[in-house]
Amino acid sequence: MVATIDNMQRKLFSPAAQLLILLLERGKKTNTEVAKLLGHTEPYISRELTLLAVAELISRRKAAGETINGLTPKGVKIAEAFQRAMTLWQRGPET
Repeated sequence: MVATIDNMQRKLFSPAAQLLILLLERGKKTNTEVAKLLGHTEPYISRELTLLAVAELISRRKAAGETINGLTPKGVKIAEAFQRAMTLWQRGPET
């Protein structure tokens, strides 16, 4: 099952977690694509992605006037941990 970001998950998972999971699930994306997919403004997404790049969780490169973002190996590990947490949350309490 592929986790998706819905309104409740947006409240439970930080923007950084949402960005990492998005890049894990959908691969490299531009700032514009990420902003549209998550429903945030491009300047907001750009700031969040810059923080992730400083933490070495994503890599960034410029192409045709756009910034393309992808996960680093460290970012993949963190994103997978967030994704596991989201999957557990979606299952709900076990009896």
